[in-house]
Amino acid sequence: MKKTIVSLLVCTLLCVSLVTGCKSELADETTSTIYINKEEEIVGAYIESFDKAYYDEKELKDIIKEKVKEVNEILGKKQVKLDTFKVKDKKAKLILNYKTLSAYNAFENIGMEIKKVSDYTDEFPKIVTLKGEEASSEEIKKEKDYKVISTEEGIDIMVEGTIVYISENVEKIKDNRVKTTANQKNIIIYK
Repeated sequence: MKKTIVSLLVCTLLCVSLVTGCKSELADETTSTIYINKEEEIVGAYIESFDKAYYDEKELKDIIKEKVKEVNEILGKKQVKLDTFKVKDKKAKLILNYKTLSAYNAFENIGMEIKKVSDYTDEFPKIVTLKGEEASSEEIKKEKDYKVISTEEGIDIMVEGTIVYISENVEKIKDNRVKTTANQKNIIIYK
């Protein structure tokens, strides 16, 4: 049973992940967050309750290190790096660095996409500005160099830049940070 609980906690911790340039800003995070820089490197931070007497910090850290090693072996190079793992005040905090979006997707087993607006071929859901005003596909497609993040993951996302448009199921937190909704198509467009 102990192994099952530890495995579940690892899966939860590893389902979310933050980038070198933003590490100091993320060091104080209390909410699971990913940060995406202009080069599409990702830093992932995840905070999870670690309050059961049978949880084992060393065992969990060893499992995380093994997962990092496995993914790096699959990718053929060092694409994922364990930056920080600590347990304090009954909270486990994990910070991982991903050199590429592909590394993030491989490690997290998700399918996040980042494309330029000019390369995005899917139909946009209802898109709004950060002020809540509806934006047309034609208006968005004029901004060919803006980037589109598409994910079904529920997590806080920070970008190096300014978010301009979001799908209506995404919640604005700041001009560079939003909260997405799990199991729904979330669109974030930023410059």
